[in-house]
Amino acid sequence: MKQLTNLKKPYFHLLVCNESQLEELYNKVKKEKPQTRSFLVDGLKCKIDEDFDEEFSTKLDLDITFFHHYDAFSEVMNEELEWEPWKGFILFISHFWEFLQSSNSYKGTMSVITESVDEWNAGRKYDPNYPTPPMPFHVVLHCEPGDEEELIKKMKDGGVEEYEVLYWKDIVNEP
Repeated sequence: MKQLTNLKKPYFHLLVCNESQLEELYNKVKKEKPQTRSFLVDGLKCKIDEDFDEEFSTKLDLDITFFHHYDAFSEVMNEELEWEPWKGFILFISHFWEFLQSSNSYKGTMSVITESVDEWNAGRKYDPNYPTPPMPFHVVLHCEPGDEEELIKKMKDGGVEEYEVLYWKDIVNEP
């Protein structure tokens, strides 16, 4: 869990486990790292753009839609989160295989997520009077055992070049 709350790369993690194990990790992070804002987005509810809007709006607890418009999604991932008093962010996406599977906006959406992750980890400097210091932002992509190769390809197709593959047995045995 330590690698999900620090500023060290990689920021993308393909977690090989079943769904209940992913939920267990998510709940553990929420309990043990309450200063880190964690979101659990269900890829099954994000197959198409309209469902993606609803799922992200609900899970990020923001009354904003039209996330499939990249500027609006980028604003939420960067500017809206800035107002919250967190010390880091972790975006969990369950059923990553299904995530925007029936949409043409997968690559653009992943580009916004990647840019947001890089921006938060580097520190945001849009207003010289109010810079945002570097803050950990990690993405955990859920992968059922046996689907690793296909999902690594999907990550790369979405522009994710730096990542690590984590296995449940390694996470559960962490001190």
